[in-house]
Amino acid sequence: MIILNLNTHRTAGSGNGLDKNDIRIPSLNLEIEAKNAASFNLKADWEQVVRQKTTGNKGVLAIRHPSFPEFQKVLVVMDFEDFITLLQNQSGKREV
Repeated sequence: MIILNLNTHRTAGSGNGLDKNDIRIPSLNLEIEAKNAASFNLKADWEQVVRQKTTGNKGVLAIRHPSFPEFQKVLVVMDFEDFITLLQNQSGKREV
């Protein structure tokens, strides 16, 4: 079970202001672009993540097919170096 940090929050009005991401996890420097779609264009969706993330943060693309229940079968795409850095920084920690 994953316990989310209390600082995790949905970005209000995502896409309207300077914050273009959907979810921010400040303690991990993560910005998540969430997609709920039966089909997707990985290249275009990833380019959106890269274009929208703010300096110093890692971008994440989370994709869920609408036929699955919420928070189940969510695919996550992120830069491999960012993934390794995230693992190294979190080793030994239980709270995300």
